[in-house]
Amino acid sequence: MKSNTTIAIFVAILALLMSGTILAKPGDNKHRKTPEAALNACADLTENAACSFTNRKDKQVSGVCLVTRNDDLACASEARQARMEKRQQKQAASLAACAGLALEDSCAVTNPAGEERLGSCNMNRNEELVCRISRPDRPKGNRNGSES
Repeated sequence: MKSNTTIAIFVAILALLMSGTILAKPGDNKHRKTPEAALNACADLTENAACSFTNRKDKQVSGVCLVTRNDDLACASEARQARMEKRQQKQAASLAACAGLALEDSCAVTNPAGEERLGSCNMNRNEELVCRISRPDRPKGNRNGSES
C-alpha cells in the first residue's frame, strides 16, 4: 500500500512538471492577455473614444479606447491609463538617457523620487538603445531575485 501511495505522489508531481506550471520560465507569459470584453468594447470605436465593459469580476469598467502592446484597441480604465502613462514616461526617460551614447556606455536616469540611478546603455526588444539601471542590491537572474 505504501508503494502505491509513493507512486501516486510521484505521478502527480511529474504531471505538474510536464504541465509547465513549475517549469515555466519567468517572462514566458510576461504580459497578460487583454480581456476579450475590453477588446470588444472598442471594436467599433476609435482611439481615445469613451468606452465601458464588464470585467471578469462582473464590475462595470469605464475608460477610453487605447492601443495595446499588441496594437489592438482596448478599453482601459483610468487606473490602467495611469499605469500605461507611467510606463511610457519611464521608457522615454530611459531612451533619452542613451541619446548620443554607444552600447554599454554609462547612463543615468532620475526616478520619480528625484534620485539619480546609474546604469548602462543596452538594446531593448525594439532594437533601441535604452538605459538599463544597475541593481547592486538584487542578484543577477529574474525579477524576483532568484538565479536563472
